[in-house]
Amino acid sequence: MGIVRSVGAWEGGEPDVEESTGKELGQKGKASSVQEGEIDIDMPAVSEVPLTEAQKRVYGRLNKLQFEQFQKGFSWEEEEAKDSECVRLREFLDENDAEGIMAQAQFLAVSESKVRRHSVIEALGWLGTPEAMEILSELQNDEEEDIAEESFSAMEHFFDRLIVEILMDSTTGELVCDRDVNEIFETCSDAILNANDIDHSDIFMTKVEALDVKLAIPILLEVIEKGSEAQKEIALRDLDVVTHGSGITTREEAMIWLQNDQEITTPEK
Repeated sequence: MGIVRSVGAWEGGEPDVEESTGKELGQKGKASSVQEGEIDIDMPAVSEVPLTEAQKRVYGRLNKLQFEQFQKGFSWEEEEAKDSECVRLREFLDENDAEGIMAQAQFLAVSESKVRRHSVIEALGWLGTPEAMEILSELQNDEEEDIAEESFSAMEHFFDRLIVEILMDSTTGELVCDRDVNEIFETCSDAILNANDIDHSDIFMTKVEALDVKLAIPILLEVIEKGSEAQKEIALRDLDVVTHGSGITTREEAMIWLQNDQEITTPEK
């Protein structure tokens, strides 16, 4: 388990971190759900804050798609159970074989079969690696609308897990996490930048707001520098939220704000 001592994604590129052993702190969030007919759609855990308008639109689309599948009598689970390659992926998942999961998911994700492409979503979300998130990002552009929306949902749950996994030691003020922080930066930034729907980008950035500022600020700055105009506008809004209305728009301003407000020394390049 690593303790994040500092994050230095200020001169361009990825954050630099130093790590040491620490004790995990915190608690798990509790999931909620919304129903239409007989279908339950998992909503994000973590907090009881009201849904944003972007979340309402996306959850509504996903709920509608899954309810339509239910009405047609179509079951992804039943179809996947008939396919030997999908079954093989499930076996890797049951065995927690990360290497096997990734290799099989890479094979299935580019299949012409919509059932095979759908089968990788849960497994890739469970892995949560930059490579897995890259495939999920691509699946958000799938021609099958429900595959695209469920891929987004899996990525959103990854962000929710980060919120409860990355915690602060109240004694030292340092962040405690199991994941590599550079990978978190890369995965979150890429997920936002590669989202095919501005509502998806908006929701991901809202999740980033809940991370510690030492992670949230570098991610939002990356979007400001590399994102579309719509993404930049949202990132600037969220950056203003996490810096308490300070009006920060550049890396230099962010570094000064962190040094003054968080008393963090950025590692030398």
